Amino acid sequence: MWVIALIIASTVKIVKHEWPRLWPSFITDIVGSSRKSQSLCMNNMAVLRLLSEEVFDFGTGLTSARATQLKTQFCGQFEEVFKLCHEILVSSLIVSLPPC
Repeated sequence: MWVIALIIASTVKIVKHEWPRLWPSFITDIVGSSRKSQSLCMNNMAVLRLLSEEVFDFGTGLTSARATQLKTQFCGQFEEVFKLCHEILVSSLIVSLPPC
């Protein structure tokens, strides 16, 4: 399990540096791949959660200009994430969702 956590943290570090300039389709890519399997979806949601925490709450290792750019980009594409969350909740066969 720690390997997955390490991959998620590494992915977020990459995204913070590459997105949106060098990886403009990040949100579209991660939302699209989330529809392939439940385990991939869970890992992708963890990536999005950690990214949003680092951008909106902590701003770890980011200049204020970069944090503002990422916040603006994330908010501009949040509709895709929201639609994915809605799909998950509507189609979920899991009676109780795991705690965050």
